[in-house]
Amino acid sequence: MQKKTFFGLIFSLLSAICLTLVACSSDSQPLQIDSPAPGFELSDLNGQRVSLKEFRGKTVFINFWATTCGPCVSEMPVLQELSSSLSGREVVFISINTGEDINVVKDFIQKNQYTFPVLLDSQYKVAGQYNVRFIPTSFFIDKDGLLKINLVGPFKDKTSIEKQLASFLP
Repeated sequence: MQKKTFFGLIFSLLSAICLTLVACSSDSQPLQIDSPAPGFELSDLNGQRVSLKEFRGKTVFINFWATTCGPCVSEMPVLQELSSSLSGREVVFISINTGEDINVVKDFIQKNQYTFPVLLDSQYKVAGQYNVRFIPTSFFIDKDGLLKINLVGPFKDKTSIEKQLASFLP
């Protein structure tokens, strides 16, 4: 029994390291504040394609994460609360899972009863475009499509995110 737990822990740790290393392998330059956010198109958990272009004119909050990332998982309730509280406002919440199989992500989302939208970046292409080196990493994009904030690490509470968004909301 202890061997299974130990090996499970080692597997989770190695998975998180791999996710970080693969995301770090990008040769792209750091994104500049006030520069245009890189465009992308990804599938959601239902196979629908979602493009960043669709949200021009709204503030966009993007969060890169993985189920094997402890800090990512710990901030998920905060992100759920944020997504619910922002519903109906001129803000779009986009959660981008990096490198994981759709079934793993679906199971995680359903098990935890999260309702926010999740996009899949299984090949780390968008993470590479955004020069994501560690997860969780979040970006704030203004209504004109310009990158305004890049934050690495988990949020502790909804208020800390809302403070960041305050300057962009109408």
